Amino acid sequence: MIVLHTAIAKSAIVLLILVVRIDPVIALVIGTIYLGLAAGLGFEDTIGTIAQGFGDIMVEVGLLIGFGVLLGSRPWPSAPGRCSRYR
Repeated sequence: MIVLHTAIAKSAIVLLILVVRIDPVIALVIGTIYLGLAAGLGFEDTIGTIAQGFGDIMVEVGLLIGFGVLLGSRPWPSAPGRCSRYR
């Protein structure tokens, strides 16, 4: 039965992103909440599991994302000595 609910959650995520045009992060959260409730975890345990999983991921890749944001926000020169952002 869990395989059926997993397939439903995956299909719902794809449809929410492609058809309804919901932000992918929100669609993933909706899909995981559905799957947690369908698996019988209950609402509180589902939200706790999502928060714990997100926290575990951020511990692993938090610095990498932070440095990526820093590098992505830096104005890169398009030619030597000039920056296209300040033209």
